[in-house]
Amino acid sequence: MLTVLLPNIEFEADFAKATLITNNCIAATAGSAIAHTPIFREVHAQIVREGTNDIEKIVDYVRTAYAKVRNLKMEEEVLFPFGLTLQQYLQQQQALHPQLVNILVQNMSKYNYQLWILIAGVDDKGAHIYRVENPGKTLNYDTIGYHAIGSGELHSISTFIGSGYGSKTTLQKALAITFEAKKRSEKATGVGQQTDMYVLTKDTVIHLPEEAVKELDAMYQKRLEQEQKVVAEVESAISKVDIMKYVGQPSVRVEKA
Repeated sequence: MLTVLLPNIEFEADFAKATLITNNCIAATAGSAIAHTPIFREVHAQIVREGTNDIEKIVDYVRTAYAKVRNLKMEEEVLFPFGLTLQQYLQQQQALHPQLVNILVQNMSKYNYQLWILIAGVDDKGAHIYRVENPGKTLNYDTIGYHAIGSGELHSISTFIGSGYGSKTTLQKALAITFEAKKRSEKATGVGQQTDMYVLTKDTVIHLPEEAVKELDAMYQKRLEQEQKVVAEVESAISKVDIMKYVGQPSVRVEKA
């Protein structure tokens, strides 16, 4: 589901919520649906100049562009109302009233660009997963092998953990677990039902067709049916436990030796 912070409006759209960075790298975003546009535009220009497909370098381009765009927006929202640019503030800081400086420092330190970027890619060094967030911070999840962003993040990650997802998980099982993680994340506010799935290699990013997503959904629905059956059986067994025979008896006191 897309979010536009003007004010907060959430809606489902009929286009993929992911951006192709290179033929071996893709990025998804959480937060404002329009905040990433100037960042990826600058990253694409940098990649054209450098001609790289190294994921670590691409992430550094994203981090640098993120910090630059974030600072420009912070300047617009925090400093412009006082007739200042960031450069003017740095040059004139000593001459400004201490109370004003204190207010500006607090507002700049608290400023959040409200954008989270998940980057996945495969290069000669292997498969990579990175998270980029305010104010340009990067986190690497290669060792874990999975990550998620957005309001459904905890639902998704708990699914990967509970399924025992790891570096030796087969592609078929990985797709099934990832689809399940997405579906379970829909319990969170702001997560839409539309699902896009991708498979990455060193040479290409494959957007799985709707037919493949339907097959994954059919397997997930079957899993839900099995879970509901097991839950019903357990609840039936629980209802037959006479717990009051334990509650009604006085506790036995054990004397110390």
